[in-house]
Amino acid sequence: MLLVLAFPLLGQEFDDCDANFIAFIGSSAYQFSPNHPGELGTVRLFSILSYQRAAHEKRYGFAVWQVRIDRVEDGSRVMSTGGRAFIGRDGAAVAEFYWDGRDDTGQLVPAGKYRYTFVARYLGDRIARLRALPDSYDAVLEDHEEALASSDEVIVDYDLPLQQSRDLRLSAHATSCQVQQHAPMEAGFAYNFYYGSTHSHSNWSDGGQPTTNCASGNAYGSGTFAPADVYNYARNTAGLDYWLINEHNHLINDAMDTNLPPTTEVKVRQRYADGLAQANTSTVSGSFVALYGMEWGVLTNPDEGHVTLIETPKLFGWETCSTCNGPNPECTAGTNCYFDVFTPKRFAYLTLYARSVANPSSAGALGVLNHPSAGHFDNLAFDANADNAIQGVAVRSGLAFTTATDCANANVGATDYSDQWKAALNKGFHVGPTADHDAHCNNYGMGLPTRTVYLAASLTKANIMAAHRARHFYATEDPNAQLVFRTSDSAHVMGDIFNAAGGATLVMNLYDPDGETISSIELWRGQIGGGVPAGPYATWSNTSSATTTESLTSGTYYYYVHAVQSDGHDLWSSPMWITYQAGGGDTTPPTTSITAPSNGATVSGTTDVTASASDNVGVTRVEFWLDGALQSTDTTSPYAWSWNTASVANGSHTLASKAYDAANNAGTSTNVSVTVSNVVSGSADVSGWIVTQANAAGTYTIPAGTIIPAEGYLVIARDATKAAFETFWARTLGSNVVYLTTAGAMPVINGDENFTLKNASSVVVDGPTPSQPATAAKSLQRVDPCGSTWNTLVDTSGNPGSGAGGGCGGGVKINEHSDASGTGNFIYEFIELHNDSATAGDTTAPTVSITAPSSGATVSGALNVTASASDNVGVTTVEFYLDGVLKSTDTTSPYAWSWDTTTATNASHALVAKAYDAANNIGTSTTVNVTVSNGVPINIGGYTITQANATLTYTIPAGTTIPSHGYVVIGRNATQAQFQTFWGVTLGSNVVYINSADTMPQINGSETYTLKNGATTVDGATVAMASAGGESLKRLSGCSAAGTESSWSRTASSTGNPGAGGPATCNKGVFINEFSDALGTGNFIYEFVELFNDK
Repeated sequence: MLLVLAFPLLGQEFDDCDANFIAFIGSSAYQFSPNHPGELGTVRLFSILSYQRAAHEKRYGFAVWQVRIDRVEDGSRVMSTGGRAFIGRDGAAVAEFYWDGRDDTGQLVPAGKYRYTFVARYLGDRIARLRALPDSYDAVLEDHEEALASSDEVIVDYDLPLQQSRDLRLSAHATSCQVQQHAPMEAGFAYNFYYGSTHSHSNWSDGGQPTTNCASGNAYGSGTFAPADVYNYARNTAGLDYWLINEHNHLINDAMDTNLPPTTEVKVRQRYADGLAQANTSTVSGSFVALYGMEWGVLTNPDEGHVTLIETPKLFGWETCSTCNGPNPECTAGTNCYFDVFTPKRFAYLTLYARSVANPSSAGALGVLNHPSAGHFDNLAFDANADNAIQGVAVRSGLAFTTATDCANANVGATDYSDQWKAALNKGFHVGPTADHDAHCNNYGMGLPTRTVYLAASLTKANIMAAHRARHFYATEDPNAQLVFRTSDSAHVMGDIFNAAGGATLVMNLYDPDGETISSIELWRGQIGGGVPAGPYATWSNTSSATTTESLTSGTYYYYVHAVQSDGHDLWSSPMWITYQAGGGDTTPPTTSITAPSNGATVSGTTDVTASASDNVGVTRVEFWLDGALQSTDTTSPYAWSWNTASVANGSHTLASKAYDAANNAGTSTNVSVTVSNVVSGSADVSGWIVTQANAAGTYTIPAGTIIPAEGYLVIARDATKAAFETFWARTLGSNVVYLTTAGAMPVINGDENFTLKNASSVVVDGPTPSQPATAAKSLQRVDPCGSTWNTLVDTSGNPGSGAGGGCGGGVKINEHSDASGTGNFIYEFIELHNDSATAGDTTAPTVSITAPSSGATVSGALNVTASASDNVGVTTVEFYLDGVLKSTDTTSPYAWSWDTTTATNASHALVAKAYDAANNIGTSTTVNVTVSNGVPINIGGYTITQANATLTYTIPAGTTIPSHGYVVIGRNATQAQFQTFWGVTLGSNVVYINSADTMPQINGSETYTLKNGATTVDGATVAMASAGGESLKRLSGCSAAGTESSWSRTASSTGNPGAGGPATCNKGVFINEFSDALGTGNFIYEFVELFNDK
């Protein structure tokens, strides 16, 4: 039966994931038997055809669609049918088909798995010409817009019991959000499970909308839920463990136009900062973690796409400067630059990733590619920064505006983005899958059962962020299922990247607190650059547990699990990336420890962090980590990092070191906890200061670490929590307010009471203040910090956290003390200090300019970037920026930064200097554009080496990159340590060593070698080894033919010189540089072929 309905789907935000034409899909069942009576003998296959942009532009018209049903076993088409549906102002329509298990000829299909796909084309220009509509999808011309199609599967099972059929349909569309279990159901598993979503919006962009009126047509910022309300709902109503709000970066200013006018640059930046602060406030360790960030980008063009950046400390953007839409130009300062860090709007995803890496969260750069389509993100542009910045790709997303509150929409409006995740894996991204809500309505966590689940030891913000960074997460359509994917020794879990000597055993287990069963477990295997796998590597049916052993000794592979419950709910694990080595290799990790600072130390300014490390073979590098985020790497002893502690907030922080050896074994130090205590320019440290009140003889000592921001406040309350205090006084204390409660000790606001402020040395700083009247019940408020005039108002006029006068840079002053009359309200009495910052008077910004290099210069290697700066009072700091990212700071003239240009791409780059004075006024230089031109590393993964006489071909492993002026040495069958010992060399950091495990080379007499990239010959064939062997042939010139004798030097094999001796450059690229025999009984394992990159 075929049925087509117009469907008044609640509209999607015009520039959100549904702006383009999309065929969302769903089904009423995953398994069915055509032999069952009535509804149970059919399955409803349907698609929500969504085109919000067409509705927004009033280009109403018909969508002509088709559903295709194919047998999974052999790919044969069993049937197809279609129809048309009108898309009007609601922006969507529904197409549906009830399949009874028969093919196009009316015959029942064989039992098995079937894939259904909805496709559609939009005929927006045919609204007034209904008679001209095509009869079928196949008759539509290809120039009409085609929907992003989606597919899923159903199972025809003639033996399915009737009652089980009913149960599975009920399970798939449960009418309540099942409660998750944190503790692992697998005995001995080291991680707990924490459930939530990494995609939603509040009324600080386009979300927070009531379910009674949640639509894309509503004004930005018109919703009723601010971030605090969203977190409260997700925690207390949905019962989730964590929740992320990622506001549209370019809609924060639009929302402010509605709910916090007038909009200014400062207010937009502050609102983003306030969102980060609210996430910290809403986090309760052990109960709930609140995360904040942005959804960066738009979907106006097919190259674009939305990227979630989690806990990024600065707001990225491009609005509204007109020259900010290309990959290279920096933003020309305008009047409405609504961002902290400029990021081009188009053609520059690699720039975005670089700036995310340069502005990381406390756990490092954290990101997700949202609802991806083919061509998005500059066609999945990839480099090291991309791999660093992104850890997830959404395989499920939305519906963005569903108003459901029963978690019953498992497959309603779902779109399968897993193909784009697979494409990202093939590109080289190390990413796991997420299942996101993209929630805009006030049903956060209740609209959909899909969850992204983090594996962590306990529920803290640091642990959840670290789990994301490590890709320790999985995606599930079941709200409480547990998925375990680990090695048999439990040393590694999903998301890990590691080496395995002699193979690995992989364990896949699924658990469900509600006892739901598993239909299938699929293990997928692939190689970076090896193409997207066409199907699963192995499949197990009707079991919740599977184990497989890989007995490989070379190559790098990734593995992930896709499991399907019996009711059709899907689960996907993050991959494990495994590099196999021959058995008996080095498996002993290094040991390392932080040697300075000591545990419990208090630090400030720039502090040297040092570490010791040792290994049975040798340490290759030591990493320094701060609060779970990588900060610096050192490759030579003594290992050290110069830490600018001003880059983090005052308070407790955790340091650790990680040491690695050549086999990529890693050892981690014990954590060292330190306390950072810096005084911010213009701020006031009032630690140990004393407030006294005369008549009550009360004294209160301000706690250590209390710092009042410039022009900020310290509110000292008698005995109320901050939330209760804000409610009583009807105030929201801003980010420039420090709140303390004295647990009843102070202040006691009695009649005739006054107050005095003393510093830690008991020297009077301010006071005594005017006294409360004899009857109290007043709020005394200072008119100006530098004057002695006070206003006496009724206590209900109390104004904590604001209201200070203009001041004169007088420092910390008592600004207000207020009674709180009424039975029991004494707990809300307070005294307030204000920091009338000494830097407030100076408003003149410094001037600064880049003095070298000159604009238009071509640069390479190490370069000294210099700047001049001046100020009416004095310059305190000069910062150097590269492509909008802070690179260095200098506090003394002459101002300079030593730039290693090899860390930047060969392309045009922009240099800017910023100068600061003591009042934090900022001057910015004119942009200096330079072109970087350095050596080029070359990815030779997949290249082949053929040796003619032995008729052998060796394929270089995927991901192998030969450094600029570096080497790849392919040994026959020796570990790197054995190889180095035999040849008496230590291979440098510019050498990549590969053990071919006896597959190549075989250095026989009269042997020649050829290097190819696919069918293209890169170098060779070489001249031949002597017929008796025993030689080392070394290249004299890479630019002359490899088959010419004059291109080579022939010497005894004992003179082999692997990892050195590359000839003078001619910028050719990769070529065969040396191949050597190794005489002596059993020494054939040390034979090698060497490649050199002269670029």
